[in-house]
Amino acid sequence: MSDIWILLLLALILISSALIEKLSHRITLPPVVGYMLLGILVKIGLQQHLSDQDAIFGIFKVLADLGIACLLFRVGLTCNLEKLLRQLKQASWIWVGDFSISFIAGFSCSFYLLGLGMATSLIVATAFTATSLGVTVAVWEQHKKLDTEAGRLMIDVAEMDDLSGVFVLGMVFAVIPILHDSSAGNLASQVSTKMFLFFLSAVGFGLFCYLFAKHLEHHITAYFKRNSSSAHALILIVGCVLLISALSDLMGMSLAIGAFFTGLMFSRDREAVRINSSFDKIYAFFAPFFFIHIGLSFDYQSTLGALSIGAIFLLFGALSKLIGNGLPVSFIQGKSVGLLLGISMIPRAEIALVVAEKGRSLGVWAVSDQVFGALVVLSIGSCILSPALVSFQLKRTKNLS
Repeated sequence: MSDIWILLLLALILISSALIEKLSHRITLPPVVGYMLLGILVKIGLQQHLSDQDAIFGIFKVLADLGIACLLFRVGLTCNLEKLLRQLKQASWIWVGDFSISFIAGFSCSFYLLGLGMATSLIVATAFTATSLGVTVAVWEQHKKLDTEAGRLMIDVAEMDDLSGVFVLGMVFAVIPILHDSSAGNLASQVSTKMFLFFLSAVGFGLFCYLFAKHLEHHITAYFKRNSSSAHALILIVGCVLLISALSDLMGMSLAIGAFFTGLMFSRDREAVRINSSFDKIYAFFAPFFFIHIGLSFDYQSTLGALSIGAIFLLFGALSKLIGNGLPVSFIQGKSVGLLLGISMIPRAEIALVVAEKGRSLGVWAVSDQVFGALVVLSIGSCILSPALVSFQLKRTKNLS
């Protein structure tokens, strides 16, 4: 495929992405669904008209990695750790139920019900713990209910989901290769050692990020703001995101963890956050490529199997969030608010799909085409189902304050 045809394809994809973003606001459907469907359509077209697809898929993989970095950086950037610590007493015990029930539900339906392997079941369980807050926040904002006690509680629990999801992502993928290695001797000892080493790496990396945020970030940002244009300051921030993400991956964690921690580093500085508002343009350019790449990776020829497994994932995933969030919240703010927060936490998109993509990169022994497709079905189904249910429940719930 010549360079000019690749450029033409990218141009059409960028134009389509912009149209999907605009259309999604009109029909209140998350744009990530449209991006994934676009990727599936592109793959069908390439397979029908192009025999050698490795080059174009390689380009999309690089763009997808940039999309992951932008995506997780933004997730970290929107986490307000100081505010979250103040809300920890109320939100933490809700999160415990949310996280544990979601993880157990994901593992149980994979390992015991579907008979999938240990490694695959751990990956599915990790994907189950995630929550895509952006999918339902827009609905809360439309109804002018986000700035309520229930809305703030939902955001706090979802941010804790993001923090725990990224950490468990790194931990699970650190031990999965050991579980797959049948020649491993003392399995329990090796897993314990690997988890301990990962914990040390995470603590060391977190300490580096903390020191950078406390002693360097403000000075660097202020220097570039005084002596350069805002565009140069933005380039510096993007460079930091890519550098720290790459270092994180080299340290045996992941690119996603590095990008997430970089977002946390910059989130504590109001001036940096103000400069990072310009980052939205870079995010809007690169983030869709991650979801498009998910669609490109989807094996539509195994759709029937993916749909059946995906339906089970969707059922268990929805019930786990309803029970894990709905029950504890109902004791605090009533049954109707508990149901509202439960269905608001159902969507799985960004982090869940990062988990699916990373699992697929390990090989079919970790995530087969059917399981990967099922996780895509889970994401698409939850992102379509939840906004409609949230809108309906918001109209019924009168005691939000």
